[in-house]
Amino acid sequence: MFLKTIVFITIVFWSLGTRADDLKIYIWEDYLSVDVIERFQQQTGHTVKQIFFENEMLRDEVIISGRADTFDLFIIDSYSLGIYAQRGLINEFSVPPFPNFNHMEDQAVKVCGSFGIPYSWGTIGIGYRETQVSKPLTSWMDILRVLKQPYKNLIIPNDDIDTVAVALLALGLNPMTNDTNELKQAYQLLNESKEHVISYRTGVGYALEKRRNSDMDIAVIYSGETFTIAQATGQDDWVYTIPEEGTLLWYECFASVSSRPFSDAALSFLNFINQPDIAAINAEAVWIATSNHAALKFTSQTYLEDKELFPDKETIDKSTIYKAINNEALKIRSRIMSVISQ
Repeated sequence: MFLKTIVFITIVFWSLGTRADDLKIYIWEDYLSVDVIERFQQQTGHTVKQIFFENEMLRDEVIISGRADTFDLFIIDSYSLGIYAQRGLINEFSVPPFPNFNHMEDQAVKVCGSFGIPYSWGTIGIGYRETQVSKPLTSWMDILRVLKQPYKNLIIPNDDIDTVAVALLALGLNPMTNDTNELKQAYQLLNESKEHVISYRTGVGYALEKRRNSDMDIAVIYSGETFTIAQATGQDDWVYTIPEEGTLLWYECFASVSSRPFSDAALSFLNFINQPDIAAINAEAVWIATSNHAALKFTSQTYLEDKELFPDKETIDKSTIYKAINNEALKIRSRIMSVISQ
């Protein structure tokens, strides 16, 4: 009992004993609980300022340009994290950097590696309004091949990797392929759907901007986002489905650039949001699948049974984890998105 008391006091002093600083985080909008941030600020004296990006290409440009050193932390997918870590742009740690790190799920720790702090994970799927669609959407082709299902008011992310991957999945091809001919097929399919796309951006970004004026009926989105879209638009008929061809399995991590290693305020924040009960509050507030396994015992049954956040084993087995893509294929993907999003 005496030893447990010492450990507890050590952790408390570790999180409270640092000098109060401003903490700047580069992140998706509505991806951290406001209540959790307020609790952290009250407990530590640190001030949290969130700066939002709407697409990964914008975030990546900030990292590559060196401007990311104005931020203490940013959120990044594991695929991009690996690329920038190889270039020496990401801060690396050799030991768990804060006490609550030991609550992380093993697969998330493996994927984020020694450069990122696991935060969330999920899938890519189709979000749509049940009242505006005549029947369930079960295939990527349902939204991409307009001659089959001429749906209007479609939103597709302006993302070199994910959007092209969706088209490849629809064609029954490897979503991470380097094959030029297969990428050309993906381009043709995306170009075919272009007339029904009202914007190339994230569905959440569109919903948060348009709110009650949103005319989006269908979107390629990430798991958990129907919750935010429904809240922003006031439309309670949004549902999420993973198409029969499969999907991509993503992980997101907190990181910092090598020129600005984790500050005391950043480590204090990461430790705080990974306290299991706090991680549970945060996960349910923004409706994400947390990478903190110890948090699950503090969450509601409704959260644990949400199939959008926690798909079944069959779906997971059909999902593809992001893999390295060669430079030529990356250039082709970039050109594809540049052409179709004009």
